[in-house]
Amino acid sequence: QEVASKPGGWRGLRKFVIKEKVVKSNHITSFTLVPSDGKEVVDFSAGQYTTVWLHPSAWEHCQPRHYSLTNSPNGENYQIAVKKEE
Repeated sequence: QEVASKPGGWRGLRKFVIKEKVVKSNHITSFTLVPSDGKEVVDFSAGQYTTVWLHPSAWEHCQPRHYSLTNSPNGENYQIAVKKEE
């Protein structure tokens, strides 16, 4: 609840959209995520992560995936890097 009361904070789930996708290597892709409501995002500390909830149409249930935040706090977006597993 402490985070929810900070500027850019929220409680519960919040929708984000992919603003930018950058291929860093054959196995790593970086995604910049911005809130779909256009509002600011709360700052974070080094080592923090976010949870992305996936629900592809072929899946029966939503699946959480946890990703470390890879950018510096800026109040505008979050950035994650995803490793492709083969």
